[in-house]
Amino acid sequence: MKQKMGFSEIVFVSICYIIIIFVCVVTLYPFIYLISASFSSATSVMKNEVVLYPKEFTTKAYRVVMEYKGIWLSYLNTIFYTLFGTLLSLTLTILAAYPLSKERWAPRKAMSLFIVFTMWFGGGMIPST
Repeated sequence: MKQKMGFSEIVFVSICYIIIIFVCVVTLYPFIYLISASFSSATSVMKNEVVLYPKEFTTKAYRVVMEYKGIWLSYLNTIFYTLFGTLLSLTLTILAAYPLSKERWAPRKAMSLFIVFTMWFGGGMIPST
């Protein structure tokens, strides 16, 4: 059974909806602008005429990117690293998880501590100064 909302609850829910809509618009606008700019002419983009929809529609930017031979090698590298990286990661995770699930395995606590420690304190990719 649904209860009727009071005035303060209606105001609170309305403010929540307004905030959520605002966050969605602020989050989505850069993506919409990027797509619009990619289909607009370079002069329209430089003159700041592009806002939500493309001006002087063109696919020249996509043709230039697709004609670049290095892009296809990059796609192959991405697919290779994704497939084999995922396969290797899953294999190693399974090989580590099975013995950790057995309570009678002697070094279980030490290995669990080692794994959790590396999750807590990541080395980072690039040292910061």
